[in-house]
Amino acid sequence: MKTRLSIVLSTFLLTALFGCQSQDNDKVSERARVEGQAQAKEQTKEEREAIDQRSKEMELSFIKKIEYYEDHAGHFDGTMSKDALKFGIRISLFPNLTKPADDRVRTPAEIEADLTLLAYNVQIVQWSLENPAASEGCRVEGLKPDMKTGRLNIISSQCPNSYYLTLNRTHISGTAQPSTSRDPFQIYVERQ
Repeated sequence: MKTRLSIVLSTFLLTALFGCQSQDNDKVSERARVEGQAQAKEQTKEEREAIDQRSKEMELSFIKKIEYYEDHAGHFDGTMSKDALKFGIRISLFPNLTKPADDRVRTPAEIEADLTLLAYNVQIVQWSLENPAASEGCRVEGLKPDMKTGRLNIISSQCPNSYYLTLNRTHISGTAQPSTSRDPFQIYVERQ
C-alpha cells in the first residue's frame, strides 16, 4: 500500500511539477511574442520615419532643381549673327515635368525617378530677317543644363546648327555652330 501511495503521490507531484513548468513556458513564450511584436512595430516606425525624412530631403532637392528649370524657362527672341549675316532666332525652353501637386509624402523611388527624368524640351526656330517665311528649326527633348554654369549644349541631327548656350533668367547668349562653316554665329536672345 505504501508503494501504491508513493507511486500515486510521485505521479501527482511530477504532473504538478511539469504542468507548472509548462504553464511557465507558455507565459514566457507569450511574453516573448508580445515583446517581439512591440519591438517589430517600433523598428517599422523608425524605418518609416527614416524613409519619410529621406523623402523630404529628396523632395527639397527636386523642388530646388525644378525651380531652376522654371526660372530659366520661356520663349526667348533675338538674333544670330556673324559678320554681316544676321538671322532672327527664337529659343523656347520648357521643363518636361512640373512640381507635384499634392501634399503627400512621395516615396524615394518616385522622387528619384523625377530627379532623373527632369529635363528641358527645346524648340529653336531661326529665320532670315529679309525673308521671315524662310525659316528652319528643330525640337529636342531631354536636355539637361549644367546648373552651376548655366551651360546648355544642343547637339542634334535634327537641328541645322549645334548650339552652345548660357542660360540666364532674362536672356540667353552663346554660339551656333553650322556644320558647313568653321565660324560660329553669335546668339543673343531675350525673354519675351
